Amino acid sequence: MSQVVFNVGRNRRKNHLFVEDKSVSNHHAQVVIKDGIVSIVDLGSSNGTFVNYKRINGEVTVGDNDVITFGTYKCTRKDLVNAAQKFEYKNHVITNNIKLLSSLPSIPKSLNQSKRKLIPQIVIAILVLLSFLVLNHLFGVDEIIKSKLKSSSFLDFKSKQKKDVTYDFSCLSNPNDDSGTTSLLNIFGDLTKEVQSVLLERVDIPLSEEIEYGNDLLEEFNSKNLIVSTGDDYKKLNAILNDIESRLLHPRGFEYEVYIVEDSVINVFTSGGKIFFFRGMLDFAISDSELAVLISHEISHNELGHITFQLKKLKESENWGLFGQVFLAVNNMITVSFNQKQEAEADLFGVDLVYPTSYTSCSGIDLFNRLSEKESEFNLADNLFRSHPYSSSRSNCIENHLSSNYNMNCDE
Repeated sequence: MSQVVFNVGRNRRKNHLFVEDKSVSNHHAQVVIKDGIVSIVDLGSSNGTFVNYKRINGEVTVGDNDVITFGTYKCTRKDLVNAAQKFEYKNHVITNNIKLLSSLPSIPKSLNQSKRKLIPQIVIAILVLLSFLVLNHLFGVDEIIKSKLKSSSFLDFKSKQKKDVTYDFSCLSNPNDDSGTTSLLNIFGDLTKEVQSVLLERVDIPLSEEIEYGNDLLEEFNSKNLIVSTGDDYKKLNAILNDIESRLLHPRGFEYEVYIVEDSVINVFTSGGKIFFFRGMLDFAISDSELAVLISHEISHNELGHITFQLKKLKESENWGLFGQVFLAVNNMITVSFNQKQEAEADLFGVDLVYPTSYTSCSGIDLFNRLSEKESEFNLADNLFRSHPYSSSRSNCIENHLSSNYNMNCDE
């Protein structure tokens, strides 16, 4: 066998041995075969590489009876050797990477095991029922529950975002903008998007492709050792995320998760359901409510299809080669300010997600007012090349939205 090192991953084109499993990273691991000895090296994959169910670090030699797991995909030493030999054979005839097939059987759970697992659940259900009957007899618990059901606070528990809301973007007009450039940017932005939507109508971006793009960004951050996915801050951000996500009326199907990026930049962005929360922004936010506002904004970008549209443009430009890439770069530079209305839309959609929760909807006003202190005063030239509205305008938009749609006065 002339080939010694074989790359293993989900990317079919870039790996000698590819695995069609979502738990496997694009560039997951390497298999080293030399002098009959087979060893595995993990390449910093998202879900890890395991030998006999123990996660490996560094190079590990595997034996005949060992179970190797890439993410959640299990195989044997013999499976790896067979795939490597097929690659060697095929590569002499035609360049063709090999799908790694597992010989391990998928063992279904027996009926008896299922029954045994149900026994504790049945016992718990019986105990709960007996406890309710005893408490009801002693204290009239059913009357307490009825009274709770009548209370508005109980009904608001896990309630969804409001259906009938109106989005008013007149708040984006800056009072210092005597020439009315912001209004013109919004008009041209709407026209440009309509034209581009028609031109890109045939370009299909399935949800799985969006998720894959987010996974690629996560791997890129992981390769630079910038991602934090453990600890109290990580748990808090994802607890907030889960609460906000549960308020969606019609979720598109993303599996959302927040990752902390160890960088002092005050920024948060998202792609494919992955939300990248920079340490600088985490330190800047002064309450969980402000964190909720930021997370809801990023969820909104995914749910409103803002990123889908950008990926459509990227996909179409790739079909035109270098010319397409140059055109896309120039287009993005010229139309960058047209995204201001899109950012405001994500702000307001996010407010609708925060409102049913226990977090303070008005905190978005305070957040953007503090961010505005870090910005320069309104400048005509600067406004033409801003991807985001001025923070003071975003604060006004949130205040107007809460007032007109929820009759909420944040000054009180």
